[in-house]
Amino acid sequence: MTCDKWQSRINLYLYGELKVEENQALDEHLEHCSRCTRVLEEERDLFALLDTRKPVEATASLLAECRHDLMCNVYRSEQGRLGVWGWWDRFQGLVSGARLVWQPTAALAVAALAFYAGRTTQSGPAESFPWSIGPAVQQGAVTSADAPLTGIESVAMDPHEGNVQIVVEEISRRTISGPPQDPRIRGLLLSTVRTVPNSGVRLDMLDVLAQRTEDLDVRHILVDAMKGDRNAGVRLKALDALRAYKQDPEVRQALVEVLRHDGNPGMRVQAIELLTEKPDRDLVGALQELVETEANPYVRLRSEQTLQELNASVDRF
Repeated sequence: MTCDKWQSRINLYLYGELKVEENQALDEHLEHCSRCTRVLEEERDLFALLDTRKPVEATASLLAECRHDLMCNVYRSEQGRLGVWGWWDRFQGLVSGARLVWQPTAALAVAALAFYAGRTTQSGPAESFPWSIGPAVQQGAVTSADAPLTGIESVAMDPHEGNVQIVVEEISRRTISGPPQDPRIRGLLLSTVRTVPNSGVRLDMLDVLAQRTEDLDVRHILVDAMKGDRNAGVRLKALDALRAYKQDPEVRQALVEVLRHDGNPGMRVQAIELLTEKPDRDLVGALQELVETEANPYVRLRSEQTLQELNASVDRF
């Protein structure tokens, strides 16, 4: 493969998007090619410079208005076109993709970048609007005599009164307000957190749900989000909310799945940290697999160290 083709893969390399064998092949090429190594360092410097930028904060009301207007315009646009959401999806795939992690500090930086990307990007396809709401809402958790709900625009917690405010999309907009334990609020959050296409809104929902992790239904939702949400920032938020339950069998099994399958190295580093605080023999098979297949050096090293602590072989037989 020519240097031009290798260089076209450097962004994917830094985002952790290459397959294991491609990653290893590029590593070998970089050991002998000063030209490609220089390009790699320039890309790393660019990423570091982008990380130093200060985010522009928008008010919640401005975001809600913009989301409302944009969603309405997209819904009215011609069917079959890529549309704004499709371009947002492509942009988010670049912004929230994971970079390689060489040490825990860098892993946290990757996770933080994914979290920021989750708050500022939209991850749902155009055809998902108007989206369907969950069964708990349809069965009466929230009712409206005026218009059916078609989606949720924003979620915010009132720091003074402790109420949750949910802006919902109807023929005309309205706000549903109440404490987190209010059955209407709880039902709306639990039934729609999987289906809201806007990743920023999903993050706000998890902010509220993270305060009620003693609720088993809430923990189920957080586990599902940690394993399956398309946005790395949302997955990280769910993982953080479940830290206190890292010894719970369901959460522990979900962390193993994250460790094996999550494409974001920052997520995998966080998972290995939680699982190996108090390791048990049930982890041996997964750790042996990671020693052989994991592309991230820190995760491999931590897996080897934990296997040694458990007096288990590093190799699978």
